[in-house]
Amino acid sequence: MNSLEFESSPYIEDIHKGLLEEGFFLLKKLHLNVGKKNKPFLRILLADKTGHLPAIYFGSRTDLQEKQQNLHEGDIVKISGIIEEYQGILQVKLLKIEKDSRKDWELSRFWKRTPYDRRELYRSL
Repeated sequence: MNSLEFESSPYIEDIHKGLLEEGFFLLKKLHLNVGKKNKPFLRILLADKTGHLPAIYFGSRTDLQEKQQNLHEGDIVKISGIIEEYQGILQVKLLKIEKDSRKDWELSRFWKRTPYDRRELYRSL
């Protein structure tokens, strides 16, 4: 799979059902769960400045533990997966998730910013 340019990574508000070849998101939460048949999986919450997107990742217990040790809340992750609807909400069934090692992020992509002039807000304090 060819790597898409970071700038062409979709925002959460623009995601719809189907294949997501590659996207970059903020990892908000990561939790190891166990399904109905005692099968472990990771429940993940991804985010960018436009919203949040739940995700799930299935793998062997070893793979899941490795992901849980290497991925941390606040990391920027690169994912690929299938966007599907579950109980009326879009979620990503992850095929791949890994921490992205770049240091030159434009962080405003991942956090909402106030529409107000920050200097003016600071002066009013």
